[in-house]
Amino acid sequence: MKHFCKTLCIFLAVVAIVILAGCVQSKVRIKWQGTNVPGHMAYRYDRFTGDAETHNVSVKAGQTLVLTYDVVVNEGTLSIQVDGPDNEAVWEIALQEGAQDTVELALEEGGQYCVVVMGEKTGGSFDVSWELRD
Repeated sequence: MKHFCKTLCIFLAVVAIVILAGCVQSKVRIKWQGTNVPGHMAYRYDRFTGDAETHNVSVKAGQTLVLTYDVVVNEGTLSIQVDGPDNEAVWEIALQEGAQDTVELALEEGGQYCVVVMGEKTGGSFDVSWELRD
């Protein structure tokens, strides 16, 4: 009986480790070079998975966030999103190839917004800039 309890404890510990390891999102950045300053994020990389960079933007009610992006995707998927004060996405795009565009987001609610760039086994580069207009 003692041997059975020891074996059961070891088995449960291994199962717990496997389950917990599956819950942790890995973050990979290979040959990651770039910058993240107010109003601008730009990076080049060979491989990127996870949340890249985020930047908070203080918005007054009624302002427009003008977001410009220029993306090169050699493989995988690169996503850009803007989260509102409630941490829900107010705009997002997932790219599997290169793209460039400018979007204007009329924001009725004031508060802290967050520009987020995420990668999923992607290689390439991104250049994202933003400004607020009244």
